[in-house]
Amino acid sequence: MTKKFLLLTCAVGAMAGVSAAGSASAQQAPGNGQSATEVGAVIVTAEKREANLQKVPIAVTAFTAKERDTIGIETLQDMTNFAPGMTYTSTTDHLYVRGVGRQSINLAADAGVASYTDGFYNPDPVLIILPPMFIGSTEVLRGPQGTLQGRNGIAGALLVDSRKPTSTPYAEGRVTVGNYGVNNYEAAISGPLADGLNFRVAAFDENQDQGYFTNVAGGPSESGLIHTWYIEAMVDAKLGDNTDFFAKIFTFGNNSRGGPGARAGWAQAPYSEFVNDDTSILSFNPAAGYAPGALNLMQTNPNIHGNPATANPYDFSGNFPLQVKNHDDGDINYVLTHHFPGMDLKYTGGYQQYTYQTIQSSGTFGQQTDINSFEEPDAANPTCAAAAPKCLTIYPTVVTNYIQSDAWYSHEVTLASTDHGPFQWIGGLYYYHELFSNPVYANMPDQNEVATPYQYAGLFTPGGTGPLDAFTQAPADPNRNLYYSNYHIQDESKAVFGQVDYKITDTLKLTGGLRYTSDHKWGDEEYRLVTFGGSVISGTPLSAFGINNPADSGLLGFAGNSTIPAIDLTNQLCNATATPVGNKGVQSACVINSTTGIASRLIGGTSSAVTGTAGIEWTPDSSTLAYARYSRGYKELGLNAGSLASTPYIAPETMDDYELGYKKTFGRNLVVDLDLFYENYVNAQFPVEVDVPLAAGGFSKDSEFLNIPLSRSDGVELETIWTPIDHLQLLVSYSFDDTAFETKACHSTTGTVAQGCYLDVVNPNLGTQSIRGDELPNAPKNKVSFNANYTFVFDKGDLTLSGTYMWRDKQSGGIFGQSYWYSPSWDQTDLRVTWRGTGDRYEIIAFGRNVFNGAGYPSGAVPYQAGDATNPSVYTIDKAYVTNPPAVYGMEFHYKFF
Repeated sequence: MTKKFLLLTCAVGAMAGVSAAGSASAQQAPGNGQSATEVGAVIVTAEKREANLQKVPIAVTAFTAKERDTIGIETLQDMTNFAPGMTYTSTTDHLYVRGVGRQSINLAADAGVASYTDGFYNPDPVLIILPPMFIGSTEVLRGPQGTLQGRNGIAGALLVDSRKPTSTPYAEGRVTVGNYGVNNYEAAISGPLADGLNFRVAAFDENQDQGYFTNVAGGPSESGLIHTWYIEAMVDAKLGDNTDFFAKIFTFGNNSRGGPGARAGWAQAPYSEFVNDDTSILSFNPAAGYAPGALNLMQTNPNIHGNPATANPYDFSGNFPLQVKNHDDGDINYVLTHHFPGMDLKYTGGYQQYTYQTIQSSGTFGQQTDINSFEEPDAANPTCAAAAPKCLTIYPTVVTNYIQSDAWYSHEVTLASTDHGPFQWIGGLYYYHELFSNPVYANMPDQNEVATPYQYAGLFTPGGTGPLDAFTQAPADPNRNLYYSNYHIQDESKAVFGQVDYKITDTLKLTGGLRYTSDHKWGDEEYRLVTFGGSVISGTPLSAFGINNPADSGLLGFAGNSTIPAIDLTNQLCNATATPVGNKGVQSACVINSTTGIASRLIGGTSSAVTGTAGIEWTPDSSTLAYARYSRGYKELGLNAGSLASTPYIAPETMDDYELGYKKTFGRNLVVDLDLFYENYVNAQFPVEVDVPLAAGGFSKDSEFLNIPLSRSDGVELETIWTPIDHLQLLVSYSFDDTAFETKACHSTTGTVAQGCYLDVVNPNLGTQSIRGDELPNAPKNKVSFNANYTFVFDKGDLTLSGTYMWRDKQSGGIFGQSYWYSPSWDQTDLRVTWRGTGDRYEIIAFGRNVFNGAGYPSGAVPYQAGDATNPSVYTIDKAYVTNPPAVYGMEFHYKFF
């Protein structure tokens, strides 16, 4: 926050000086009905009623479409810069508020921040943030929304209100062009069809023809490269004097190499070149082909000798073009409201579905290469020149096909008072149903050995060894899948809720609310695990299955490199960990299909909770609100689906949130919102590594998805809007968030998973360790943003100059406090110039984002262990980062036809 911040401050000062010196030429902006120094009222629906933001006793950040256009808030990531305490990870499409959110990509674990469009729930926030021309307003609610907001949001909620049909004719088109081949097109038309019946149709086509990352092997660029289209239609009707109906339908598609799941960062460390490397779990390390000992190397670009990112972080190499697709995507949602005397009856419902798919060449932690094949020499044939014994030819390409199919519908009925008396109330019923599946395939298309894997005939005992005759042929694997996982899960939620507000005096109001929620998740899971080399075979990880392997290249008793087989571990998992039906969440025994080799079983569970809120607010005058509020939050059970986990049931999360807030409007030109909070977070759902006691003594390492008993988040959030002089507006957003795990001291109980003891998977030499006092992931302690915009008013139109500076503290990517889990602090500067013609008929916008081309880190680091897997105590720790786009710039053209 030094040179760049000073530059922006000087620019603001210069704008203010120009205004003071040239006030005679400045005029009030025409047609807005508001003083140029007045801060306008913002209407929100945080408590399911329309209310002035300054009158709502909740920590809320609101964005109107006009503000988004002026400041340049285009994406969900942009929105986090101006919403205190909020972060977003684009690679996983996960939102966090105050460090609380969804920590796993497993669909059977719910989001911690609930997202809604027009009151209809959506489990994926990326699907609801559209360009400003399609959205009327957006609200970010911080703290548990455990009473009124449909699906419980234990961390907060994101509410989006669509741009609605107009009662007068309207048509607008927008075009955006920019570097990296950006060319976007938007259009909307709206107006009356008949008396009391209005419509709106809108569409966009977004394109970026060049990615931010260059494939030096000659393939197409990646990251940011998109082709997305969207079409929506709406009707807004009055069905008589007392009934209103709104309906929206949309469809969209995506065929690109950008967005969630696409390349979005870099790992700059040199590739580790051990053939069985810690970075490559289920197959031989592709980068071993660059090692001096590898022979007969076949690669796409012979000038590549390692990780291209060491020289340029925006370079990579790969032979398989990434694909990101959305298809079968559509939605219909509707709202029917009947106005009774003194109350409204409202029904909100909808149905939505989508299929999301990524196909990419797996390069774990950036170790993606242009290598097609290489030979690993045999000890008896070191140059691979002799006819026998043959050397092992490795075809390292692994192609991962990830598919996510989801469909859901919901019904909500509310009855709410509408009079202006001291007693206000609202009550309702809610029902939600979701069905999702998540097939994932990772195959080695050119490695023949994977098609005919072996499996051990029985279970190993700890310390045992496996001679060749202990193995049998496993079921054929014709698709050469190293990994196959899938689940079909249904999620059903039912709730009843109510809230009352009573104004006991002219200045004091009490609030109380309760909600009862009952949840049920159930379904089946499928799994098959095959390894061809990789660290799981060579090192200690396989001991989780009760197998100890010789630490040489002749795996599991198979002599010589040329005879190394693919090993099917599915029977070890199915028999050793997945059989006990008594384990919580397991509803049937694990069974392996003798033809496909795929293991399957039934899983499920239930949870329920009573949540609510209680508060008091004080309004000594019309411009002041002070409040104290308690809220109880809840997130339903999770299931560790798709991995045959020994205990797939994950207990629900709860939160107790305590807040003190102060909202003040000073005159007509300064608004200050301040919120202090303390959150007690219980049973956070996290994927972790633990030590599991073995029956024969000792421990084995195991990946689990379980609950961390206790953590907290507390801090302060500040938002201000100030118009000190005509046409100059200053916005400041700041949050301080102190988070910590508060699980008791690490200890172990015989025969159980060690309580509070977790393994840092990238640094196993540390052994089990306590995380007490370590920060929650993706929770920067400090986050600040500042925007200044000034409007010059001329006879022919208005010229608005806008500059934004943001700074974000370092943040962790995991549950441990070691420095390698942290991404650095970072800052960014955005600039925007808008010319708005007289009568608001047209706009021309020039923009630049990240104008100083700095590296930004929206989430914590992804550290990884690299080293010879046959010597597991010796390794290095390297980092990968998710990064923001580099400098982008362009022009927008907006035109309203009528």
